[in-house]
Amino acid sequence: MFSFLLGQTAPKFNNSLMVQLSIPANNLSQYHSLTNFGITGTNRNHLLFDIKGCKDGHIGLSKTEMDSKNKIATYEIIVGGSNNTWTYIRQKNDYKTGGSAIIACNSFLPFWVSWENNMIKVGRGHKLDKDQVLSWTDPNTALDIKYVGVGTYGFHIDYNIYL
Repeated sequence: MFSFLLGQTAPKFNNSLMVQLSIPANNLSQYHSLTNFGITGTNRNHLLFDIKGCKDGHIGLSKTEMDSKNKIATYEIIVGGSNNTWTYIRQKNDYKTGGSAIIACNSFLPFWVSWENNMIKVGRGHKLDKDQVLSWTDPNTALDIKYVGVGTYGFHIDYNIYL
């Protein structure tokens, strides 16, 4: 179960609405789709977000909807993985590339993820293509991202997702 805040009471960033999601520690490997908030891989090619947590913030990019039946995303971006020592992209549990980007237990840190031209990129801050941490191109197939979700693996994580 996760909680969220949406609508007129939602905080704003650069005049954009923000969804706040809090995912409890006992929520193992399940992504929470952002479709209900109007965020899909077909209507955008990037995500701006903040993460607060000690480790293992997950962003899922998928060809199929992520829910209780389909818990694994096609592509996973793990921010603060491996005990908050690095950030990496994996496809079906196969690690593709990694770079340094850590998250903080007590404060929100800004990040971005983009997906276009068969390339996934991850960076710090809220300016696309600035302060890039890592990138990866799938050599075998077009990305075809239709769904975006957030999650964690056994640790409490708070997200601010910018609409």
